[in-house]
Amino acid sequence: MDAERLHLALEIGAKKTFMSPEDNLNDEAFSGYDAVNDCFAHPSVPANAAKLLKRGGQLVLVGINNSAFSVAMDQVVRGEITINGSYGITRKNYEEVRL
Repeated sequence: MDAERLHLALEIGAKKTFMSPEDNLNDEAFSGYDAVNDCFAHPSVPANAAKLLKRGGQLVLVGINNSAFSVAMDQVVRGEITINGSYGITRKNYEEVRL
């Protein structure tokens, strides 16, 4: 819920930002994202992000938190989702994710 960070995400190339997953899931035109970058690190984010990805989508965990989290295995397997961790990300990394 950090408006400044959401604005920064738009400045560096994010196409859209949302305060909650429901903002996307309630949009009938929404068909899923190719990639989701989690910079927040709340334990609820990976499970919610997995629901927002297209088949073959990529979830990139950038934020750091020592809490455990879970993602439904059927979403990962059936959705062919890739989950990556990233530390020390650069602009080039973001560009690679968007390809």
